[in-house]
Amino acid sequence: MTSVVLTRRGAALWARIDRPGSGNACDSTVLTGLERWLAGAADPAVRVLVLTGTGRSFCAGADLAEATGLLGDLPALLAHLDRGRRLVRALRAAPVPTVAAVNGAAFGGGLELLLGCDIAVAADSARIGDRHLAAGQVPGWGSSVLLPRAVGPALARRLLLTGETWSAEESERRGLVSAAVADDRLVGHVDALADAVAARDPAAVRRMLTVARPPVAEADWDREWEALTAHVTAQATARAAATSPPDRHTPGAPTRPDTLDPPPGTEHPPMRTMRRTTVDTPSDLLGLVGTELGVSAPQVVTQRQVDQFADVTGDHQWIHVDVERARSGPFGGTVVHGFLTLALVPRLLADILEVRTFSMGVNYGLDRVRFVRPLPPGVEIQGTATLVAATAITAPGPQATPGVQATASVAVEFAESSQPCCVAEIVFRYYA
Repeated sequence: MTSVVLTRRGAALWARIDRPGSGNACDSTVLTGLERWLAGAADPAVRVLVLTGTGRSFCAGADLAEATGLLGDLPALLAHLDRGRRLVRALRAAPVPTVAAVNGAAFGGGLELLLGCDIAVAADSARIGDRHLAAGQVPGWGSSVLLPRAVGPALARRLLLTGETWSAEESERRGLVSAAVADDRLVGHVDALADAVAARDPAAVRRMLTVARPPVAEADWDREWEALTAHVTAQATARAAATSPPDRHTPGAPTRPDTLDPPPGTEHPPMRTMRRTTVDTPSDLLGLVGTELGVSAPQVVTQRQVDQFADVTGDHQWIHVDVERARSGPFGGTVVHGFLTLALVPRLLADILEVRTFSMGVNYGLDRVRFVRPLPPGVEIQGTATLVAATAITAPGPQATPGVQATASVAVEFAESSQPCCVAEIVFRYYA
C-alpha cells in the first residue's frame, strides 16, 4: 500500500499523504511518493499540482520514529533530512503552480510543505504551526527562510519561537493561507482554483511563476541548513559523550553494573526529571499534535521479571534466562526480551500523559516498533514521548460516545545515557 495516493482531477494532479495513523508524517516512503508526484508535472496535460492529507492531518512533519532510528548514524540522518529539504526546494521550483489543500493539522515539516506551495487553502478545522522547538529541533526544510516572506519577519519570529498554533481563520488573516473555507468545501474550492489556473496559457503561467514566486538567496538556504546540521551534530556528540563505557565482552554494548566498573573520574549526566503533560478531556489532545509530552519516572526490569516473562510466553532462550552461560555470550550477560521492553511502553506513557476526565481508555495497537539496543536486567530506563497524531472518533454502538484516537512516538531509553533501546509508535483511544 502506497503512502502517497496520486489522483488526476481534471488538469490537476493531486497527492494525498496517506498515513493518518502517524499524522501523515513524512517517512522515506512519503518522500518517495512526493518526489513521484513532482515528477508528474513533466506531463503536459498536468497544469497544477495539489497536495493534501488523509483524515484530520495535512502533515505532522518528519517522521519522528524513523529519525530516532537514525540517531546512531549521523550521515544517514542528515541525508534523510536533506532529502526533505530538497523536496521543498523542488516544490518551489515546480514548472506548474502548486496548491496546498490544508485539510487538518500542519506542523513542522507540514508547515514547510505548505510554505513551499504557491497557494494554500485551509479547511476551517486546520491548525497550523512550526513546533520545531517543542521537539527540541530547528527547521531544515525552509521555515526560517520562507515564513518571514509569507507573514513578515516579526510574526515569523513569533511563530518560530513560541511554537503557537494558528487557526485557519488566523492563518488567513496573517497571510499564511489565501483562504479559509468550510471543511466540506475545501476540495471544491481547490478544484475551482485549479480549473481557473489550467484555463490560462501554459507558457504565460510558467513566466508568471518566475516573477510571482519571492526569490530566496542561496545564502539563506545555506544558513538554515548549517544551523540544523550544527544542532543535530551537537545532539549526536552529546549522546555519544553521555554513553556509558562499553562492556568488556561486546564492543558498544551498554555497561552492565555487575560486570564493569566505570573508570575513576567518569561521571554520568544527571538523570532527567520526570515531566508530565496533563489535559482535562480527550479532545484536548487534538491541539497537542507535534508536542513533546514529557519524561517518565525511571524503571528497572529485574532478572526475576525476565524469568517470569519467559514462563508466560514460553521463550526460555538462554540469552534471557541462563545467567551463567550468558556471561560468555554476545551481550556479556542476559538481556530483557524485546517484547517485555515493549510491554513497558503503556506504563511509561502513563507517567508522561494524564487525561483527567474520560469514561474509558484502550490501547488500540502499534504502528512501528524497533528494538535498537539490547537492554540488560537491572539497568534503569526512562521513557520519552511525542504526540504525533490525534483524530476525533466515535465509539461503535447505540451510545456513540465521542472520543479521540491518538498516536505517540515513545522511546524507551537508558536513563544514564538517553540512548534508546526500543522505539515504538503506540495507538490509543480515550472516550469522553
